[in-house]
Amino acid sequence: MDGKRPYYGIGLIVSAGFFFAVVGVLVQLTKDRIVMDVIGLSHVVQIVIILPLIILKNVKFNYERRTILLTSLRCLTGALGDTFLYYSYTLLPVGDAASIYSTNSVFANVFSVFIFKRSCKWPKFVSSFLCIFGVAIISQPSFLFASNKHLSFNYKGVAAAIASSILDSLSYNFNNLLGNVDHLFPTTILTINMILMWVLSLISDKRLPVLGFSDCSWTNLYITGIGLAGLLALLATTRGFQLVEAGPGSVALSSIIVFGYILQLFTQDYSIRVVSIVGAVLIIVAIFISSSSSVHDKSSMFENVTEDMSQSVNYEENTKNDMFQEATDSCELNSLIEEGLKTTI
Repeated sequence: MDGKRPYYGIGLIVSAGFFFAVVGVLVQLTKDRIVMDVIGLSHVVQIVIILPLIILKNVKFNYERRTILLTSLRCLTGALGDTFLYYSYTLLPVGDAASIYSTNSVFANVFSVFIFKRSCKWPKFVSSFLCIFGVAIISQPSFLFASNKHLSFNYKGVAAAIASSILDSLSYNFNNLLGNVDHLFPTTILTINMILMWVLSLISDKRLPVLGFSDCSWTNLYITGIGLAGLLALLATTRGFQLVEAGPGSVALSSIIVFGYILQLFTQDYSIRVVSIVGAVLIIVAIFISSSSSVHDKSSMFENVTEDMSQSVNYEENTKNDMFQEATDSCELNSLIEEGLKTTI
């Protein structure tokens, strides 16, 4: 089972990419509402769904201090990362923000090696750069594909996208250290953090939320769908990053770009482009390379642990045999001495 855990984790993260893409499509259909209100209300919907699950599963919240600290860091960096990402979407074209944000796989691998002391393997970085190229080809950011006179470059937006990439890569690494924690626990804390961010934005803007639930509009249904799809994505992401290291996991999460492109073909007037197909193939290849590397590392680690346990058992058995042999030799020596004394007498 341990050898299959990374495949299961990668599968969960890829499925999270699909649900995040669904969230993106639904958010585009709620343009008559303020974005932060949509985010806040969708997280309220998530809390309403989560609470019965917490009661049903009897999820505990009284973990040791280290677990509480790691969970707090995971949720804080995750909430701040998402906030910066949404902010970058208001300042940059979506393709620009998505391309810059896709560098989180590189940051995740760097932090994993130098801060969290994980092994440094070349397939992880190769898959990360393949992923970045694939995302850039699909999203076609203006700083790569636009001419100088059409170039849209906002330094605040770029800084926000980079900050989001760094914070989320840290969040994935913290999540990976919470392998023995029920994934509903960090999911609940992160959802509460996002609601608090929404409340703080309301206070800073000195306004009340535009709820709009008094009328039965399609927007309310979209917000409910955002909450449900977002919760499924959050649960899959949290559990997936518990099973897979941050680097390979962040590459797998880039599947959101592929799913988003496919969904836009059906929901908007998008045409199929060869370059977009090439970009999607690069992302899929990157996911395959990173998942294969993750499985190989996990299998090697499992084999090493098994070998160490076997050597430990053999050492204990050999020690017991040596002690038994020494006891036997001592008894035989005592018997010979007694017989010698009797013969002398």
